[in-house]
Amino acid sequence: MSVAAVRGDARRLPLPDGSVDLIVTSPPYEVLAYLAGIIDADGCIRVSKDRPTRDRVTPGYHARVHVRMVERAAVDLLGATFGGSIWTHRPTAPRGRKLNVWDVSDVQAQRALEQLLPYLRIKRPQAENALALRRLRAESHRHRTKVIGQKTMTGQYGQQIITPITCLSDDFVSRCDSFYLRSRALNQVGMRGEVGGECL
Repeated sequence: MSVAAVRGDARRLPLPDGSVDLIVTSPPYEVLAYLAGIIDADGCIRVSKDRPTRDRVTPGYHARVHVRMVERAAVDLLGATFGGSIWTHRPTAPRGRKLNVWDVSDVQAQRALEQLLPYLRIKRPQAENALALRRLRAESHRHRTKVIGQKTMTGQYGQQIITPITCLSDDFVSRCDSFYLRSRALNQVGMRGEVGGECL
């Protein structure tokens, strides 16, 4: 028995023998259009930047999409359609209401944005910028060309093998950083510094 695996939401359907199989389908355009409207109004699409660490000498760059809303139904639909994480965020105002948060990053964010892109209006530039970063990151293995040291390994017959330690090139990091800076510019408009939903 074959099962079609297409990116999108998933549901379980009973088979003739009473068992249950996983059927993966692409979300209907009505659902995608509705969720795109939610993200246009209450979502944030951005490129985030992580500082270098002991194990990573160059910054990390990630495509990220999240929504914060008082109502839970749309957040649950986003999670059911695209996966990701859902949690409750404490209100910042003394009498504020708790906010429900949906968040996806990297591959999940890319898959969501690829399906939402035709329906986005306000956040379309942010989505295109995040997807451009993901396309660049897909070829990152070709850009580990900057030598930052060397390590010595022992071969099968006891011989010493010296191999270079490499990281992403300065040019590649600079290109990633340009998407990060553009994301910040796209999400900072007006006195409050956001367009639509507030970015985490």
